[in-house]
Amino acid sequence: MRPYSIHPYIRIFIIVHISTYLVVMAGKKGGENTKKVAGNAKKAEVAAQKQAAEEARAAAAETQEWSKGAKGNAKKKPKPRRKPWRPKRRRNAMPS
Repeated sequence: MRPYSIHPYIRIFIIVHISTYLVVMAGKKGGENTKKVAGNAKKAEVAAQKQAAEEARAAAAETQEWSKGAKGNAKKKPKPRRKPWRPKRRRNAMPS
């Protein structure tokens, strides 16, 4: 996700509260178009949710794309040391 973009859930929160405020203010005016304003607010809210979901999917795809080429920063485990090669000791088959 880009560092300067607003998180999709925060964007939804802002749009929902603004649309709710507009509906309340339209209701206080006593007015004629309250249903129309409420419908437009619902449409705006649904559109914002769709856009936020699309942006979240795009951000996840972008993150996955970036992580493909990235190397892990974990330390590599060292290989266990092998013992140096030594010839086997032969045991006498017949004791003297």
